[in-house]
Amino acid sequence: MIKITTTYQIVSPESAEQGDFHEQGWHNEDGEVFNSPSEAAEYLLENFAHHPSESPSELCKSWSTDGDKDYQSGNETYYTYHIETFEPALKEINKLLKV
Repeated sequence: MIKITTTYQIVSPESAEQGDFHEQGWHNEDGEVFNSPSEAAEYLLENFAHHPSESPSELCKSWSTDGDKDYQSGNETYYTYHIETFEPALKEINKLLKV
């Protein structure tokens, strides 16, 4: 079984000046469950998770998105996907994501 939970971070122009987040927390604490590494990798790619938390690492446990900018407020929202699984599946997911 592979479970992927998601957190978010919002950076406002003001919080960026202070090097901090405006807001952060769980986006999906319950997570999504997948039966195979390929399904999990497809989910990450479909959600634009392109930045590994560790590079290079075949055991990377989280992937992040680029910021999604709200041009009205100037805020940027980032999502981080946390992978919970055993090492062989984690290695396969990262291989499919080309780490």
